[in-house]
Amino acid sequence: MLLDAELDGRPLEEGVRIIRSEAPGARAIVLGLEPSLDEVKQAFAAGADGYVAKEGALDELVSAIDEVVAGGRYLDPRLGAEFLANEITRTPGHRLSTDEREVLELVVGGLTNRQIAGRLRRPLRTVEGIRARGQRKLGTNCRAELVERARGRGL
Repeated sequence: MLLDAELDGRPLEEGVRIIRSEAPGARAIVLGLEPSLDEVKQAFAAGADGYVAKEGALDELVSAIDEVVAGGRYLDPRLGAEFLANEITRTPGHRLSTDEREVLELVVGGLTNRQIAGRLRRPLRTVEGIRARGQRKLGTNCRAELVERARGRGL
């Protein structure tokens, strides 16, 4: 189910909960006009399975639908990078280097190691090492776990 963040003037949480109670097995993706971190957190806390910014490309919506229908969760990659950056700066003890933070934000943003290497003009093996060190500091073992942890914290 696609839900507008402004469901009949009701608060987002109430709208998602109503949908969940009326159709318990339904999967829900929220479309936000001007998404804020708080709105995204509210959507996931209320039971949404995905969140896409309305101004995002149609490809993002298609990706969200594919992921949610397959049983996963989806967050617009631009918002995912913002969440990770926000979480990293709030989490004491995870002293990520500038390189680790930059690479991990690009990973959560949906880029592959090769794309990150090209964007940063760094060797692929260097990017892979930076990503692995950053993930270890965040307590994750793989790319999917990194994205899920970023989504799971505060969402």
